[in-house]
Amino acid sequence: MAHNKQTISAERLFALLTSIAPFIERKIRMYALGGTALTILNIKRSTLDIDLNIDSSAEYTYLCKIFEQIGFEKTGGIR
Repeated sequence: MAHNKQTISAERLFALLTSIAPFIERKIRMYALGGTALTILNIKRSTLDIDLNIDSSAEYTYLCKIFEQIGFEKTGGIR
């Protein structure tokens, strides 16, 4: 699979995350990892993927369903 070389700024990343908030009907604890965390800290621009750690498999499954419904593509899994 080809790696996506397009990048986004921290502002655009926050706008993306804010845009999905209305679809989430309960509190989910997510931790930014890798390039996503570095983008939030304004250390680098992010590629068009989001690296997150989710507290539980139930929250992960819930978020995957929401992301799929609004058009995101799943490329990872529980590790």
